[in-house]
Amino acid sequence: MKPLSLVDWERRMEDLRAKIPKNCYACGHAILDGDKMMFCREFKEVPPDTFAATEGECSTWCSVLETPF
Repeated sequence: MKPLSLVDWERRMEDLRAKIPKNCYACGHAILDGDKMMFCREFKEVPPDTFAATEGECSTWCSVLETPF
C-alpha cells in the first residue's frame, strides 16, 4: 500500500501536468535559450513567435514532464 504522502504527491503532479500550457515554450521538442524560442527539434526550424506562443497551435506538442518510453 502506498503511503498517503505519495498518493497526495502523485495527485498534485497530475494536476500540474494538466495545467502545462500546450505551446512551444513548454514543449519537449523545443530547445530554449532563456524565455526565447530557439529551435524545434521536431520540424528542425525556428517557429514564428505568434505560432510558438499560441496554445494548441501545434499537433505534435509533447509534454516536457513525460518520458516517451
